Amino acid sequence: GKGFVMTIYRRRASSSPLALERSLERRREGLRRVARAYAYAGELVPEDVPERLDDDDLPEEDGSGRVNAALPTDPKVALAELREVESLLEQLRGLRGRDTKLDRFYDKLREVTDDGRAILVFTEYSDTLEYLRDHLVTHYGPALACYSGDGGQRWTGEKWAHATKDAITKALRAGELKVLICTDAASEGLNLQAAGALINYDLPWSPSRVEQRIGRIDRIGQRHKQVWIRNYFYEGTIEALVYQRLSDRIDWFVNVVGELQPILSQVGRTIQQLALTPRDEREQRISAELERLRRD
Repeated sequence: GKGFVMTIYRRRASSSPLALERSLERRREGLRRVARAYAYAGELVPEDVPERLDDDDLPEEDGSGRVNAALPTDPKVALAELREVESLLEQLRGLRGRDTKLDRFYDKLREVTDDGRAILVFTEYSDTLEYLRDHLVTHYGPALACYSGDGGQRWTGEKWAHATKDAITKALRAGELKVLICTDAASEGLNLQAAGALINYDLPWSPSRVEQRIGRIDRIGQRHKQVWIRNYFYEGTIEALVYQRLSDRIDWFVNVVGELQPILSQVGRTIQQLALTPRDEREQRISAELERLRRD
């Protein structure tokens, strides 16, 4: 259970500082309860888990869908981990809002939308959706909307107001929206081909999921001759290493159909395994795993 919890935290760290901070704050509260020898929760809270969780995201030995937080039972062990979590939170807050991925995102967002096309921004987490929404609302105002498992929202000029799925779709088609931020859970059932560009603000550990996101705009009814896709990740993270190797070796971004599908369907589990591999062993392990996937 501990390994799976660690991979969840690493995915959230790769999404946004806010997503990681909130997970660590929840972890801190659980550790405090254990350290005080009180009863503690045995599961991750729903906010820690991607809004859309596939079977491939779950450990092979656990098909129940339960996500065990694996908090320590020994108060002394909990206290030691609590100190580490407090240190991580202090480091996060020490960034004072600096976020290189967010800076690059701003630059590309302006560049991609110069010709007036609307853009979709995908993230796995509602925390990151909120993070992006709050940073963009000043510039885009009513031309900004979001859609998650909680439904749709548009900015009225004073507050975020509920918007139905149909209202979001119609506003996008009418050109009233310039940016629509979505989670994977929310994208299903939405007609989004009125947008002409897509940014994956975080990359799911399943490449097939990325292809599904792209399929939301690269479909019949798309008015632009060319759609723009941009993928973002923090350098040095495990998903960045694996995606770069995939791109270099099998050019999956172009050839994602046909015989590559069996390979891509296994990549999520491979990333989970690699995420728990010591940093100095990752490069060699990645090469070996990708070669194994190709042979299989």
